Amino acid sequence: MSSLRVLCRQEDQELHLLVHFVSQTSSSSVTYNIIPSSDQPQLTSDSSVVAEGCQAVSRCLVGHCNPNSRQAVCLLGESALQNAIVWQWCEFAQQLKSAESKLPMLEQLSQWLANRNFVAIESLSLADLWLYAICYPIVASSKFNFSGFESLARWIDQVHHTSGVSGVYPDLPLQRL
Repeated sequence: MSSLRVLCRQEDQELHLLVHFVSQTSSSSVTYNIIPSSDQPQLTSDSSVVAEGCQAVSRCLVGHCNPNSRQAVCLLGESALQNAIVWQWCEFAQQLKSAESKLPMLEQLSQWLANRNFVAIESLSLADLWLYAICYPIVASSKFNFSGFESLARWIDQVHHTSGVSGVYPDLPLQRL
């Protein structure tokens, strides 16, 4: 059993959620510590740095998911094309995270989800985890109104109740629909 430590910034919600997910779906011991906002996220194993940066840390963490867990194995897709689509949506997640005006991007995401259960591929992916972690604080705000965002609300509720994710954040008052 390997022991992994993730050093991440407070604002790296996607890594916080991924650490929880991996610790629930792997035999690896995964912990995380908060670092200053000026530092880059890192993954260490046995006191040596294995990966640096949000994407590299995420790739390494996904590699530590239980290979017998179909849900974990497919986080990056099953083909090069699916993998590219997953990373495309991860980039969207990072853009949403840094956007001054998040509403237009949430509208785009909700429209995209109108006929889909998951963001990038036919099953839960890293893109779903990243977007969920970034969207949750936005939609959890009492100021957010789900009217017009029904697809987004359905998707958030679905990811929220997924094994490895449930229990990380409090339930949302989706009655605001």
